[in-house]
Amino acid sequence: MKMLTTAEIHNDLKYAARKLGEGWAIVAVRNGTVLGKSEGRRLMPALALLHELRGPELEKDQVPCVVADKVMGLAAFRLACLLGARAVYGEMVSRLAVREADRRGIPVVWHRLVPAIMNARQDGLCPMEHLAFRAGSDFEFYRALKERR
Repeated sequence: MKMLTTAEIHNDLKYAARKLGEGWAIVAVRNGTVLGKSEGRRLMPALALLHELRGPELEKDQVPCVVADKVMGLAAFRLACLLGARAVYGEMVSRLAVREADRRGIPVVWHRLVPAIMNARQDGLCPMEHLAFRAGSDFEFYRALKERR
């Protein structure tokens, strides 16, 4: 499978962001085609999309694509990378996600940048963001997430 070009990534990011505007929580796009999309809250849409495209045990190959998510914290970013994201867009993106994306050389585009994804009470870090931060790898985070379910 050929690599995505910079122009393809740019166009796919814009298209995926528009799809979020139609009410989806997460969208994966490649070459102007929606590979998958999901709705819901928290990390459930990202998990559903990951399972749809790679299987619940991640038995299928990664899918080179761009991923747009309403909230792209470090947890959602790790799941997008497991999916095969070559670039990501978030309506709201955490600095933790941006720092990790920069480390990997993965482009990130956002509407609003926030210091961190907070918990529902807004008095601490989101538990999934914390779990993703503590994990040594994307797969380690995925395993820890599955154990919590």
